[in-house]
Amino acid sequence: MNFDAEKYWSTRKAKKWVVNLHASRGQPETKYVCAQTKEKALATAISNSLLKGNVRGRARLATPTDLGCA
Repeated sequence: MNFDAEKYWSTRKAKKWVVNLHASRGQPETKYVCAQTKEKALATAISNSLLKGNVRGRARLATPTDLGCA
């Protein structure tokens, strides 16, 4: 399946993001976040994480597979 997440989410104000978080302590976490921008998605995921220390993450737009639709 060729799904263009950038194209699909470009017309929507609120987008679904997949945020992968990791830190110096704790197991990596994946969060699914609704936000307008990548920066806001990262901030929301980090603020709702149980990870301690220097938490860093990477966000990408969600695909149907991520959301359980495919």
